Amino acid sequence: SKSNSKTNHDRRWMTRFEELKAFKEKHKHCQIPDTPMCNKVLGNWVNEQRNDYQRWLSKDYSLTVCLFEKRKRLLDNIGFDWDEQVDSMPNKSPTSASTNASAKASTNTSTSTSAPTPAANNHTASKSNSKT
Repeated sequence: SKSNSKTNHDRRWMTRFEELKAFKEKHKHCQIPDTPMCNKVLGNWVNEQRNDYQRWLSKDYSLTVCLFEKRKRLLDNIGFDWDEQVDSMPNKSPTSASTNASAKASTNTSTSTSAPTPAANNHTASKSNSKT
């Protein structure tokens, strides 16, 4: 039945969440390395959460928003990093992975055509100041 599969899915989600909490307690971060020594199921689950977060940001209505927001709050409460992308190199430090993700994000936003440029903002501000 459909409700039974939903219950199983919820149970699996909570199991992965508890595994992530234990991982975070031990390692002080939520970056599951892609190495044979690590739990690949948990790593895949973490990536799914980040993918769902991107869908939520883009207002993808195929995502069950209310359920995702409840789960997002749980993950936020343990300090989950929504933007982290960890390379498969086990000796990568969390700081360098975070820096790479930030650099990638700033590259993506700087090429966006929908964001106003600083020059456009200054022009608008000077117009409104000249009226007073």
